[in-house]
Amino acid sequence: MFDAIAIVPISGTYVEDTVDAVTLFSEDEDLDNAPPIQYVNSPLRTRQALYDWALELTQNVIDLPTCTNGPRADCAMPRIKQAMTTWRQTVLAAGTDPENHPPGVSIASWLNFANLQTPTSDIMPSLYETDDGSYKIRSKITISYVKNSSGLIVGGSEHATYDHRTGDTHLPKFVMESFAAIAQDYGIAAPDMTYTTADLNEHDGLERTARPSLNGILPGRAYAYAGKAPVLVDNAGNPTSGDGACVSALFTSGGAIGYRPMQGADVDRPFDRVDAWKQTLASTTTMPEAVAAVGAEIYNMFFNTNVIPVFGSLFQQAPPIWHELNFQVCADGSMRKNDGRPLLRSSHMPDQYLPQPDLADMGESVWPMRSRHRAEWQSLGHLRPSSRWHQPGTHLLLPRQQSLPGS
Repeated sequence: MFDAIAIVPISGTYVEDTVDAVTLFSEDEDLDNAPPIQYVNSPLRTRQALYDWALELTQNVIDLPTCTNGPRADCAMPRIKQAMTTWRQTVLAAGTDPENHPPGVSIASWLNFANLQTPTSDIMPSLYETDDGSYKIRSKITISYVKNSSGLIVGGSEHATYDHRTGDTHLPKFVMESFAAIAQDYGIAAPDMTYTTADLNEHDGLERTARPSLNGILPGRAYAYAGKAPVLVDNAGNPTSGDGACVSALFTSGGAIGYRPMQGADVDRPFDRVDAWKQTLASTTTMPEAVAAVGAEIYNMFFNTNVIPVFGSLFQQAPPIWHELNFQVCADGSMRKNDGRPLLRSSHMPDQYLPQPDLADMGESVWPMRSRHRAEWQSLGHLRPSSRWHQPGTHLLLPRQQSLPGS
């Protein structure tokens, strides 16, 4: 048996509009946490705690005499001393002020949280479409339709395509340099952190392999999106069954930073290999305690999967990041709000970039890079389930969805 279809020719001009949204982590982010995280014994509780933690770790190694005839417990080998010196110099230059620091040198940047290329116009840089390390999450809605000779959208020709990706997280430079220096100085190989899991960067159910030992990249996990079918509306925003003035769309997407899927990779368990590496350092009699402590702190900060939040890595507490686009694109080339609702809603983190030229005319906030909804790190200071409950196929935990006209 065969199905039959009817094709009705229409006259008009094919139009395709694209709306992009990108989330970025600013190097100027204030990393002070809120209670109860602020009271947890972790360097991530405040900016000052991070600063003091880094200076103490590095100074303890730098203060040791330099070994000249091979490793010994009463001296530090030259490469790890150089790695700690480099890290310390960066920490001192960054200071603790989230905004008063040299460009590209802040706490957020030495932790490798920050996306350092900040857009400055309403034209989205092509980098965001080619480099998963340049953003945290990004979404693209493509609306297409046929416009007739009266300047209206032909009913039934409206169509929407929704795309989204979650970007990469990067291990800090001091972590990768510590792995390399210890391997060269003490002959203890860096841990193999390779793991394979689903939905890395893209929510498609496919498994991909991450190799952070080679490049420091921890791909973020993309969650299932929520997108509604486009609705044709008139100039007043009311749904119409005939020809219309605008197409209304609604799309929510997001995911999790790369630490979460890595810490939840229970098959390959890369965190166990870092734990074994840390234990090897502690049992090496020719390694000073100050150097072994660097390895222990790297493990505790980034890889410790203890399910009790105050004992494991606080990155296990990182909530999903998401944003929602709710708008109309119109045959006259304009972009409009749906019933006065925000064009863009988002989670507390990170900053939001909406590259559209007429945002101010719609009452939207405008920053030097057009629309930027500032991140709120302090709002993240809440204890949540660990990565053991953060597995492939996870859907977004979102506020109640807003509706399109007529839906």
